[in-house]
Order: sequence, then C-alpha cells, then structure tokens
Amino acid sequence: MTTLLIERAKVLKELLLLVSKDCLKCYDRIPAWVIELIYLGLGVPDTVKKLMIDLLGPGEIEVRASFGWIATGEREFGIGQGSILAILHIGVYMDAYKSSSRNA
Repeated sequence: MTTLLIERAKVLKELLLLVSKDCLKCYDRIPAWVIELIYLGLGVPDTVKKLMIDLLGPGEIEVRASFGWIATGEREFGIGQGSILAILHIGVYMDAYKSSSRNA
C-alpha cells in the first residue's frame, strides 16, 4: 500500500505525508540526530530545536551487579515513541505544519 501511495505522489507531483501507528514498535527509540534532521526539515526555530534536542542528550548508564553498581559509560538516548515526551514533539510538529500550510 505504501509503495502505491509513493508512486501516485510521484506521478501527480504532490506532497505525500505518511504516519505510522504501529503499536508493536512503541518502544523503539528515535535517535536525537534523526529528530534534529526532522526538525531542520520542518523548519523548527533554532531555539526550540536546541531545547528539544537537549532533552534527548546522552546519559550515564549504571548496571546493578551483586557487588554494587558498575558504570557502563555514556549512551545516547532517543525519544521513545510511547514516551510522555512524544506529546511535546507532536506539539512542535503541529506548530511547524500549521505554519508551513499557512505559507503555502
């Protein structure tokens, strides 16, 4: 189905927006660098983009062992698609979408 929609959009030379609501993948992580590219493409203002990306910065992971906690180093986190932060992201997307549709 997706392929047919993409082909139709190519032929008609129109914008195609796809949204996936796959609940099986609700715990996948979207890396911060991917989100930054999306924000760049949407034209999200720089200050807002920096604030949102800072929420997803790298963090220190510690693992509980029988003799205490072991630091495993710094890891980059992404936003969980089922995360409460997703609401904030939807707000940014909708603002950018409304702004771009007004200008079209």
